[in-house]
Amino acid sequence: MGILPCVKYLGDEKSQEELTDFYKFCERSYGPRGHLKMIVSLADTMMVTSSSERIFNFLRIDNPFVETIIATSKNLSDFKLYFCMLTVELLRLKAKFGKDKISLSFLGDLMQDLAFPLDVGDIETLMNISRSVLRSKCGTGLLPTELKSLSRTVVESWLLSIRPDGSLGEVTVMVKGGAAEYAPPRGEEGEEDRTGRTRMVEGRPGRILEGVLYKLLPEDRSLKQLVGNSHIKVALFDAMLDKASSGEGWKDAKLYYTKRLSGVYPAYSRLAAHLNQAGVQLLACRKVIGENLRSQLESHGIKVIHRLGTSNFHRMVRMSGGNTMTSVHSRIERSDLGTISSCDLVEMDSAEYINFNSPGSGQVNLILESLTEENGEELRIQVDKCLTTLNNLVLKDGQLGLPGGGCTESALSIHVLANTKMDSRARKGLSKLLIKTATSVLKLNTTEAYIDSKHGHLWRDGELERCCCGLVNHDAIDQSTVKYNCSELLFTDVSVEKPKKISYSKQRNVVIDAAALKTAAFYTAEELAGNLDRVGMLISC
Repeated sequence: MGILPCVKYLGDEKSQEELTDFYKFCERSYGPRGHLKMIVSLADTMMVTSSSERIFNFLRIDNPFVETIIATSKNLSDFKLYFCMLTVELLRLKAKFGKDKISLSFLGDLMQDLAFPLDVGDIETLMNISRSVLRSKCGTGLLPTELKSLSRTVVESWLLSIRPDGSLGEVTVMVKGGAAEYAPPRGEEGEEDRTGRTRMVEGRPGRILEGVLYKLLPEDRSLKQLVGNSHIKVALFDAMLDKASSGEGWKDAKLYYTKRLSGVYPAYSRLAAHLNQAGVQLLACRKVIGENLRSQLESHGIKVIHRLGTSNFHRMVRMSGGNTMTSVHSRIERSDLGTISSCDLVEMDSAEYINFNSPGSGQVNLILESLTEENGEELRIQVDKCLTTLNNLVLKDGQLGLPGGGCTESALSIHVLANTKMDSRARKGLSKLLIKTATSVLKLNTTEAYIDSKHGHLWRDGELERCCCGLVNHDAIDQSTVKYNCSELLFTDVSVEKPKKISYSKQRNVVIDAAALKTAAFYTAEELAGNLDRVGMLISC
């Protein structure tokens, strides 16, 4: 028969060891006290990070089950390491106790019961959410004193991006290394612009600018002539406006192609004349504009931005309200043109930017400073997660929060132990999984961590004022409340009762997780673990 196929079983010793190693890798990177990872590539480039967004892109994985877990985690907005840890542990428990005895599906309903409503109109609540996300990684280089100020800046930029009709806009995060030099677009620092909103935020680790920022290239110096103008008419092209680069002239081409191309291309001449008649002052193109067309447009007084890029081009479309043209032969009407209300010059880090803006467009730039490039990339990822979480909160089913800091998992573990309908061994195994996950958030030793019987929240040994999430104060714990040591719950049989649900009363400096995002990670872990458990065997030929 020739060479036999290579067979790999999910339950064999090697596969289990690889899954265990992957769990330890994720667990050590998880939470605000997670370890940083130093990644050295084959090209001798080095990166230090604790973010799954960066780690998973560089790992060379030979185990197909681990590859599947990582690929699935990339579909989640947040809680990716959390999801990976749950999936691996759930696979292990299913193999140990049986497929039908271990399930997380009922825990999703329990999480919904533990969730509490959030007032998205309250600034302190939004800051708590933002702070919880920012502090979840140690690689950002933020000091504890900077968390509050940065969380406020993030919330302000997000609120500024909300359009007058209530729809969500877009915040673009830019991180500059070192102390970025910044010159406001007009007036003195902190002066309000024509929209009535402060463009520059002083005393905080960040700058907020409305509109679209375009970095000036050497060939774009003529754009400075637009500075100070208002109601600029812009034509938007998502096409290659360069005959040589687009390949339009290569059909039946001969050796004198370059010479022939240097002449005037009739379609470009007609386009330039047509744009001039339509009153266009600026042409913004996502791709390249050839020198032939560029010179013709500038001879008609039309300024040009080319190679704008996909992200900035789509932001320009949304900001100006114009229609996108896809061909030089498109018939452009005045109604197709966009309008830019203001155009200002911004100097930052010895570079010049043009700031195009229209009030209420929902396009906002958040400019942050970082000590190093590595810290800057980690910070950008965490701020993007903050903005994603805030966007999720305003959805129909998203205005719910869960206790963070491991308190949700500790409360779930007490619920599982109190569920006498489950198989006793499976119940103990599932509660161990949850306690292990709860203590791994803050890297607590189980002998030094406690769970109260009233609310099921996690407490650190010696911490008398508040639980790990901060939602339960010591005053809320009466004398009849029992504090279970986590080691006692892990290794002995303890009779417990279902804890009570807590309410959120807009406390300050508490750790809150977005219920929708965390519950999605739970359900996805349960589904993937079930699918992988049914696979059982991989055959590679």
